[in-house]
Amino acid sequence: MRESVSDGTTAKGAPAWNNLPNRITVARLLASIVLFVLLANLPEGPSESRRSMASIALWLFVAIAVSDWLDGWCARRYGMVTAIGRILDPFVDKITVCGTYILLLGVSGPASPLRPWMAVAILGREFLVNDLRSWIESRGVDFSAKAPGKIKMILQCITAGVLLARLEDGTLLGVDVSLVLDDVLAWSTLLVTVGSGIWYAIRGMTLVRRAEL
Repeated sequence: MRESVSDGTTAKGAPAWNNLPNRITVARLLASIVLFVLLANLPEGPSESRRSMASIALWLFVAIAVSDWLDGWCARRYGMVTAIGRILDPFVDKITVCGTYILLLGVSGPASPLRPWMAVAILGREFLVNDLRSWIESRGVDFSAKAPGKIKMILQCITAGVLLARLEDGTLLGVDVSLVLDDVLAWSTLLVTVGSGIWYAIRGMTLVRRAEL
């Protein structure tokens, strides 16, 4: 079965939003809400319940990240790319990543390399690119994700995953991850996020001039 992007329906007349990739995206959104509830209710101080909830949150985030790749692969592989999917998928990505970083600020503790201004920079970048994409694509010009945005997303997910692992006992598979977070992941994620935002802004301005939008 292949999707038709133009009329929003499948070959059998089913609505395009009801195809497999979009169902996975919706499931990812629901899983993100569960993740947020877990992080918002994480007990303070070392305890078995905190470690258990942190472990569940970590593996739930991993499942969400994997499903993000899966729905994109399915959509491209089986020709199920739809207009609603192009809107819904990046929306859920931003909700998941930004929501996770915001909630991690409240539970990671003072030793975490994540700072409020870093989260603000990440959110600002996402708002900028999302608004730019909406405006340009509303005029019929493709502004889909490119390599800088995909690299940014992968790095954000890795950093968030390590931060979630750190909530359990400060280690990742028995290895102390504090130095990795402080010296590499946190700052690399910030720089790549801001850098990709600048890249998209320049690309957007180039498209505007070229197409006279």
